[in-house]
Amino acid sequence: NELPQKIFEAGDVVNITNKGETKTKTTRNLAAAIISSDAGFTEMKSILEALMRNLGIDIELKEIEDPTFIPGRAAEIRRDDKIVGVVGEIHPEVLLNFGLENPVAVLEVEVDKVM
Repeated sequence: NELPQKIFEAGDVVNITNKGETKTKTTRNLAAAIISSDAGFTEMKSILEALMRNLGIDIELKEIEDPTFIPGRAAEIRRDDKIVGVVGEIHPEVLLNFGLENPVAVLEVEVDKVM
């Protein structure tokens, strides 16, 4: 498919935990990914901030170090001092591992924690 490609999805995510009978917890998440020759952290951060502003939700971003992301281009999304998601630009090594030739920026937010 031609670039850019922008993918947005909301749905249930099952997370493995050590609690409860099933040892899982289901959350409702919103995720987005952009792949293009100029996709980057700033573009995805702008999308996140516009969405939250339009919903009337205050968030904070705190830089994180995570090998999935390029250093300095990733942040945890926080609301009321709780981590509610992540936004970042995928590290080139990860892109190579998946056979991707263009930059990718992503975000994921746990909807119930931001509402």
